[in-house]
Amino acid sequence: EEGRWREFAPGVTYKRLWNRNTLLLRCEPGSWVPEHEHHAYEHTVVVSGDLVIDDQVYGPGDYQGTPAGGTHPLWRTRKGCVVLVHYEGA
Repeated sequence: EEGRWREFAPGVTYKRLWNRNTLLLRCEPGSWVPEHEHHAYEHTVVVSGDLVIDDQVYGPGDYQGTPAGGTHPLWRTRKGCVVLVHYEGA
């Protein structure tokens, strides 16, 4: 709970960790992150809860990556989640 959580989308907050390329994303049950483009490769690890991308459900410890220049599909969560996100060379 230390640090400042900022709003990203309704029901979705984030806070930066040790540098600007690494953050935690906290999503309330039923919230979603809209589709968007990436300028750097994004590494994502689910810390807790569930993350649904298209028809794939990710749980604690699961990894998902989005390449630089790629479009990140809509993310949603049913029960809520915490996700660790790291951007390569952003």
